[in-house]
Amino acid sequence: MSYNLHRTSIGDHIFFNSIIDKRYKTNRVSVNLVLPLERDKVSVRALLPNILRKGYRECPDFTELSKKLAMLYGSYIGYDVTAIGDSQVMTLSAGVIDDMYALDGEHLLSEISEILAKIVLDPVLENGLFPEHEVALEKQSLIDLIESEINEKRHYALNRATAVLCAGEPAGINKYGYVEDVEKITAESATEAYLELLETARVEIMFVGCGDPEKSREIFAKAFAAVNRKPLCFHTLEIKTGTGELKEEIERMNVAQSKLVLGFRTGVAPSDDSLNAMRLMISLYGGTPSSKLFLNVREKMSLCYYCAARPNVSKGIAFVDCGVEHQNIDKAKTEILNQLDHIREGDFTDEDFQYAKLSMVNTFRSAGDSASSIEGWYLSQVLYGTERSPEMEAEGIASVSREAVIAAAKQMQLDTVYLLTDESVGK
Repeated sequence: MSYNLHRTSIGDHIFFNSIIDKRYKTNRVSVNLVLPLERDKVSVRALLPNILRKGYRECPDFTELSKKLAMLYGSYIGYDVTAIGDSQVMTLSAGVIDDMYALDGEHLLSEISEILAKIVLDPVLENGLFPEHEVALEKQSLIDLIESEINEKRHYALNRATAVLCAGEPAGINKYGYVEDVEKITAESATEAYLELLETARVEIMFVGCGDPEKSREIFAKAFAAVNRKPLCFHTLEIKTGTGELKEEIERMNVAQSKLVLGFRTGVAPSDDSLNAMRLMISLYGGTPSSKLFLNVREKMSLCYYCAARPNVSKGIAFVDCGVEHQNIDKAKTEILNQLDHIREGDFTDEDFQYAKLSMVNTFRSAGDSASSIEGWYLSQVLYGTERSPEMEAEGIASVSREAVIAAAKQMQLDTVYLLTDESVGK
C-alpha cells in the first residue's frame, strides 16, 4: 500500500505537499501557517486569516476580488483556524476547476496560486498597517464566533472538558482565543502579529487535485523566497500520561439538560503501533449505533439523550460525552465506566467487534470523499510525523485482535470529569 503524499522543501521550514487524485476534477491549494498555541498570542493570530482573505495590494476591494474569482469559473478563497495537537494552524485556501476544463485554455491553477500567494504575502495595508476599519469589523466577527460557542452546549462542554484535562498544556487553549484579548487588538498589534507569523511559522502548503502541482510549487517557492525567515522550532504535539489525580469541575448555568463529559488519557501517540487498537476500542465503546454506550446507557437504560465516545489522536486523549437529566447524572457516570469495564473483561460479541471494524474502515475510506478532507488527513500526518494513508489505516484496522482491544481498554485512565448543569442541582 503506497503513501500518496509527495513532499518537498521550498524554503526554510517551508514545505510543498501534493496529493494527486484523478477522481477530482478540481484543484485545491492551501497555505497553512503553524505555530504553538500560546495564550497571549492565540487571539490575534486567529484574527489574521479573517483579515487577509479580503484581498491583496493589487486587488484591495473584496467585491472586485469576488468578481475576479467568479471569472475563474467560480473559484473560491477559504480561511480557517484549527488546532492540531499543541499547534494553532492558520489556513488560507483556494480552489478551482482543473485547466483541462477551461474553455479558452486558461491556466487556472497558476492564476489561483498567484492570487493565494498575494493574499498571504502581499496584503492590503494603509500606511504600513492593516486598515483600521477592517480590523474592527473582523474583531467583532471573531468575538461573535467565540461567544456563540456557548449556544451549542454539547460543543461548549467538550471544549471546557478539554481545557480542564489539558490545563497547563497548549492544547488547553481555545484555538479562537478569548474575547478580552480580541477586544485589545489594534491595527498595529494585528500587523505586528502578521509579520511575526510570516517570519516564524512553519509553513505547510498543501495541494490536492487532478492537475500538475509543479507550476503551483514554483509560484509559492518564488513568492516565499522574498520573505525574511527566522522559523521557530517547536514540538507540534506532546503525549502525556495521567498523574493519577482525578480533576473534577462543575459549571452551572440555566440549562434544561446537563452535559457530562469524562476525559481519559490513553497514552497512545499517533506513531504508536497500538493506535488502531485504541481507535477500534473507542468505536466499540461509544462510536457506533451498536456500541456499548449507545445500546446500554442510552437505549436499554434510558439514562442519556445521547452518549458517545471519541478519540483525540493528536493528544493521546479520549472523551465520553452525554446529555442527561439532572437526576440521572451519577447513574450515567457509573454506567459509562461500567461499560468500559465490560470491554476490559472481553465482554463483547464477535458481531459487535466486526461491526466496529467495518464502521472504522468506512470512516477511513470516506476520508477521500472531498479535497478538503483528504488535505486535512495528510496535514495531520505531516504534523504527527507519520506516513499513513487512509487506505493503510483501513487495512491496519482489519488486523486488530480482540486481545489488542482489551489491552487498549485497560490503558484508558480517567483523568477529568466535567459537568455543565443547572444552578439548582446539588444545592
